[in-house]
Amino acid sequence: MPHSPAANRSQHAFRSSQRLTITLAQSTLEALIQRSTLEGRSVSNLAAYLLESSIKTQRP
Repeated sequence: MPHSPAANRSQHAFRSSQRLTITLAQSTLEALIQRSTLEGRSVSNLAAYLLESSIKTQRP
């Protein structure tokens, strides 16, 4: 039996992280790769950090 969206959200609350697939403009990806290389971190780690930081600054 499939889970409802509400059930999925509650299950996600118990996980420490989730996977996400996104599409980026080529120039954005290139900038992300360049910055991740300079900072010595993975592209995925940098992207997650930037998204989380952005969301935190947008909260009232």
